Amino acid sequence: MTRIFKSKIDTALVIFLSALLGPVIILMVVMQSWSGLSIVVATTSFIVHLFTATYYQIEADQLRIKSGFIYNKTIPISAIKYIVKSKNILSSPALSFDRIEIQYGKGDYVLISPLERATFIAFLQKINPQISVSV
Repeated sequence: MTRIFKSKIDTALVIFLSALLGPVIILMVVMQSWSGLSIVVATTSFIVHLFTATYYQIEADQLRIKSGFIYNKTIPISAIKYIVKSKNILSSPALSFDRIEIQYGKGDYVLISPLERATFIAFLQKINPQISVSV
């Protein structure tokens, strides 16, 4: 069975990006800077794409983490050692700063922000009951 979990999205992040890009778009239109406008619209489109295409997919014994066309990683759920709550602000396939850190393999980790965190973790633990959780 395949289950897809969307990323949680911080309202503050949306407000910040809107406050940043909105006035620039208006300025480009007022100045009739069509090349500048096309760059800002392309940037905005890319951000919207990331917001709509960031998800975490559990299929069989694999966790796939996808963020647009930028990030696409598959992790064997059997390799996951523990999950901890994180406020780490490093760049990651997460649209919220309310994140969890998944440690797997030999010291590897990824930061994600599933909207349905408890259900997401329960799905992982159902496949690998050895996962230690501290959220």
